[in-house]
Order: sequence, then structure tokens, then C-alpha cells
Amino acid sequence: MPGQSDDRGDRYGRLLRQGMALQKQRRFIEAEYAYQSVLREAPHHPDALNLLSTLALEAKQPAAAVRLAEQAVRLRSSEPQYLNNLGVAYISARDLSKAERALAKAVELQPDFVDAICNLGRVNKLMNRSGAALAFYRRARTLAPGLPKAIVGLGNVLTDLGEVEEATRLFRRVLRQYPRDRQALVGLAVAHRFTSSDPEPRILLELAGEPSDDPQAHSALQHSAAKAQADLGNFDQAFQLFSRAKSHYERTYDFAKYVSLHQELIEVLTPAFFADRRDFGIDSEVPVFIVGMPRSGTTLTEQIASSHSQVTGAGELGVLGDLARDLGGADTPGTALQRLTRSQSRDIAKLYLEKLRQYGGPGLRITDKMPHNFEHLGLIALLFPNARVIHCMRDPIDNCVSCFTHHFNENHGYNIDLAVLGRYYREYRRLMAHWREVLPIRMLDFSYEALIADQEGKSRELIDFLGLEWEEACLDFHKTERLVKTPSRWQVRQPIYSSSVKGWKKYEAHLGPLFESLGEMAVLD
Repeated sequence: MPGQSDDRGDRYGRLLRQGMALQKQRRFIEAEYAYQSVLREAPHHPDALNLLSTLALEAKQPAAAVRLAEQAVRLRSSEPQYLNNLGVAYISARDLSKAERALAKAVELQPDFVDAICNLGRVNKLMNRSGAALAFYRRARTLAPGLPKAIVGLGNVLTDLGEVEEATRLFRRVLRQYPRDRQALVGLAVAHRFTSSDPEPRILLELAGEPSDDPQAHSALQHSAAKAQADLGNFDQAFQLFSRAKSHYERTYDFAKYVSLHQELIEVLTPAFFADRRDFGIDSEVPVFIVGMPRSGTTLTEQIASSHSQVTGAGELGVLGDLARDLGGADTPGTALQRLTRSQSRDIAKLYLEKLRQYGGPGLRITDKMPHNFEHLGLIALLFPNARVIHCMRDPIDNCVSCFTHHFNENHGYNIDLAVLGRYYREYRRLMAHWREVLPIRMLDFSYEALIADQEGKSRELIDFLGLEWEEACLDFHKTERLVKTPSRWQVRQPIYSSSVKGWKKYEAHLGPLFESLGEMAVLD
């Protein structure tokens, strides 16, 4: 009856509003109960599905978020908000092409939809399209001149492009109106080197000491507060803040499993293994894999290489790791590669190359600088026997301290404890020693310290390894206009400098656990 239908509709509306209020308060379990209460009676209620999708994103469940958002869009395909949320879910799931399509449709339906326009800026930033990213954020600012999300988004793109002075002005524009805006403060900390006359370090310290119900966001804020204190030369206080920032991470990293994965690779992937598969993969020389520990100089290496007219940088792609997991290599990576057929290797190589082109364009060489691809060099050898691998190496203590003092996401669980970090470093070096012995592909060990000592000589060696003629632009890498999105983006906009060599000495009093876990690799001179 109509009256009963209206009553249900009113009740559903109350439940959904209640859920949204609870979600805003970060009371996620109660919010989910409210949304599910609607879906139990009306399994195809589009608003409930849409809202539950946003809750799945809060819970870091991108696959569930995509599934729910897709259901909502199928039920109401002309709703811009649903399409925007679907785009955000696709971003979280790293399916940027689908994200772009969903967001573009949302903006087509509602041309003044500022949130969707900002999200298109974000997608284009992730896809290394700096011009398009700037255009979308500037369009958002035109529609909503004072919107912090648009201003901060534009500032972040400008920071990635090396336009740090303009980015700093934008972040401070937000902070003049909202002095405690966390995203603007975090963005400013990346773009700006603080001095004693700056007010922001004090504000960051205050916020870092306050309680928070968003551990990841608070960890990023505390890292920014620590970086500000380091800028001011207060290294003991900075290190304490870095340590506090790590306390927000779940301490569930399984180091024993990490060792066992490497051991299986070492036992299975022998010279005979690769000899039996010499006809696997495709002949392309386009992919160049820049690997190593994070903070080992991978960004600087990519910036030098991509300053060459025939090289483009695709940034850090997660594609290879996804492909390895799809092969079933999460627990037994060596066994998964044993099962790989020649036909599969060629199909996967073509798929990867298509993705590489999507991010890197038409370069004769395209770099993928995902550092952790060092774990997938066996797969790389089977997909691209003519590929080149650049292994970036850095002083072990400097490398580990630089990792510890930077904000990485939860996937870097080894980075929350100095002792574990040191053991992780040793294990990475063990695997790399194995790869040098067995891999049938070209590999260059590229030392960060040697590059600092002889920029031109090592840069020429790098370009020669890529099979290219030398170009002087590679010496002016800091002038190259391209998006750089890693924690190193400030440094690679500067000429070569040596202050980062032995930089660990600023924190020496706190590094005992690291020295012990590194053992003979820790050279204290």
C-alpha cells in the first residue's frame, strides 16, 4: 500500500542519515549497521549501496568498494555522486582508466561538480599527465576559489613539478584562513624548508601532540612535524616524532614470511631454470626497471635518465607486483614462475608493456622505478629478456635512516622498527646477490655515493647502459619538467648535493638497534 511504502522510505532515509552522521564521526561499525539495516529489507537500495561503498573505502577494502559502487551506478547510472564515488573506488583499486571514465561521466552530467573535477585532477596526476592535472585543479578553483581541496590539490601538483614557491603560496593561502588545516600543513612541509621565523612548525607540533581517530592521517602529520624540526636542526626532537609517527602502524609485519619467500626464489630460480626458458617473453628493449631499497636514489636516477630526449619516466608502477600476485605468487613466488608457460609469458609481457606505455608515453626507453620490483626480477627476466635493470645502491645506514624518517604507507611494514628495518635491508641484499649470479638480463649497480662524487661520469655511464648517445640535458636533470611524486620530489629539483651522504650522523644517538641488526654492513666512519 502507498502509506506503507512511504513509511519504509522515511525509515530508510532516517537510517541512512544516521549512518552518514556516524560515519562522519568515524563510528564505522555503527554506520555499517545502519546501512546494512536498509539493505536487509531492500537489497537493491542505491543510496545504501553507494554509502556502504564509501565505508568500504574507509576500511581500506577497495575491491568491496568497487563492487558496491558499481551496483549503485547500475541502478542509477545518471547520478553524478554515484559516479564520483565509483571513480574514487577505482582510484583506490588502482584502475585509473576506469576511474577517469567514471569521473568524466560525472562531470559531463554535472559540469560544476567540483569534487569530481578535483578527483579528475588527482587521476591525471597519478597518470603523470601534469598539464591535465593542473587544468582540472585550476578549473575547480575557478568554480570554488576558496575550496581548500582544490587549492591543496593544485599545490601538490606544482610541488611535484618543482614549482615549490608557487605551491608554498597556495598552501599558505589555505592556512591563512584555516591555520590548522592538516592537508595544507603536510603539503607545505614537502614543498618548503622551514626556518625559525615560520609559524607552521609550532602548529605542527601542537597538532602532533593531540589525539586522533585517524591513525594514518595522524602519522603523516607527525612525520611533517618531525621534518619541520629537522629543518630547524632539532634532530633529537625530530627523531622522537618520527618514532611516534611509526607507532600508528599495525605491527603485524611478518619478517619470517619475507625471508621464506626469498628463500624459495633462491632455491627455484637457478641458472638452469632460466636456461630452460630462454625463449620466454618478448624482445622489447623499451622497459627499464630501476630497483633497490626505497630512498636509495631511484628517483634521482629516473630523473637523470628521463632528462634524455629518448627516455620517459613512468614513475612507480604497481603493475608488476599485481601481475605477480595474479600468477599466484603471494606465498610461493618461485613455484608460480615454474608454472608459467611461454605463451603466458608473452601475453603478460604485452599487457605490462601496454600499461607502461599508458603511463610513460612513446619513449624509446621507459623507466619503471618501483623500488620493490627487486623482488620480481625473476619474473622480469622471463617477460623481457632484453630489458635493462638499474640497481640503485646507497650506504646501508643512510638508506635505512632515510626510510625511517619518511612517511610510507602501510605496505611498508618493515619500516616501523629500526631493528626490523636493518634485518629487512640485509635480506634485500641477500636476494640481490642471488639475482646477480643467475639472471640472464643486463643489470647495472648504480651507487648513490659514486653519483654524488662524480655526477657527469656516472650519468654518462647510466645513459651508455641504456644504449643511448649522451645528451648534456642529463646534467641539468633538476630543470626537467615532469611529475615526480615520491618523497624525493623536493631533492630532485635541486642540483646534486652531498649533504645527504652520512646524514645518519645527525641521529646517531638513536640508532643502536639499527647498527646491531645491520651487523657488518654498518660502517661507522
